[in-house]
Amino acid sequence: MGRHKRIESKKRNKLKSVDPFNTQVDVNKEKLEQKRNNAPSVNQLDEQSLPRAWDHVHAWKDDGKIKKRSKKKKNLSVVELESKKIGIEKRPFETTKRFLQRVNAITQREMQEAKDKARFGMAGRDRKEVAEDEKALDEDLKRKKAVKKEQVKNLMANRKGAKEQRVLDKKAERTAEVAARKAEVERQKRAEVHKQRRRLAKISKPKNISKPKKENPHSNDRDSVIEMYRQMKKQKPAGHA
Repeated sequence: MGRHKRIESKKRNKLKSVDPFNTQVDVNKEKLEQKRNNAPSVNQLDEQSLPRAWDHVHAWKDDGKIKKRSKKKKNLSVVELESKKIGIEKRPFETTKRFLQRVNAITQREMQEAKDKARFGMAGRDRKEVAEDEKALDEDLKRKKAVKKEQVKNLMANRKGAKEQRVLDKKAERTAEVAARKAEVERQKRAEVHKQRRRLAKISKPKNISKPKKENPHSNDRDSVIEMYRQMKKQKPAGHA
């Protein structure tokens, strides 16, 4: 069998736009309107209408769907703040080191231009006045340097004096500690000597030494009474025996 029919049949394609059962008419129409625009015709080359995408984006913008992002506030450094006062701003992606080099170069160039103008009488001032101003500036700078040097000298002297005082305090504390230790050693030695002396005195003392008896003042009377009793006992009568 052949792939194709010998007799073509009639095509019966329904028109979707007029099909009563087609429910996607409005959706397809909206999608078609949002598609890319067609190429302008020959008579529209000079005056072209706004594209659909433009209207679509502005409709979103009017509805508030597109919100403009607020830029984050950048914290400026001290260098940027000071340079902004004189009208020099830091460029994007410029490092601080490169920015300072550029500011220094601009300053040196302007100073050299001012000197050249003053030298050749183009600055509106006499060279002598400029020399006097430069001399006054140099003297002021020297005076500031001398004051700074004196302040540093006084600071170093104060630090040195404080350091020496700390050394002296530590030395006095160490001396007092050594003296206290020596006094404690001497006290212990004296206590040991006293203890040994007491021990020796206790050993050398005799144990069985009786104390002398005190004489009774009535001992003689007692002896005389005993003797008299004995004599009376001897002189008893014979009938009582």
